[in-house]
Amino acid sequence: MTPPVRLTGAEVASIKRIVAERFGPAATVRVFGSRTRLEVRGGDLDLLVEVPESVDEAVAIRAGAAIEAALDELSTDLILRPLTRPPSRIERVAAETGVLL
Repeated sequence: MTPPVRLTGAEVASIKRIVAERFGPAATVRVFGSRTRLEVRGGDLDLLVEVPESVDEAVAIRAGAAIEAALDELSTDLILRPLTRPPSRIERVAAETGVLL
């Protein structure tokens, strides 16, 4: 079943596959922002990826680029949060309002 976000099932599958490949099977990914509002059109893709431990920021940049490429160059903002540190305000909001894929 596709989560209630403005993405196709194939797009959700691509995001989950790329996140698992780049960050490991324990990583979780949430869509937050405009793509969670089913009644609007357009907008970029905002993702919160939570990982058990710190990851090099370059990995996050490459993962974001891979997701953009898989989704026909849909502009993607990827926030990476290691669970080993307290969340920032935006990370907390994204976790609370985002839709888990």
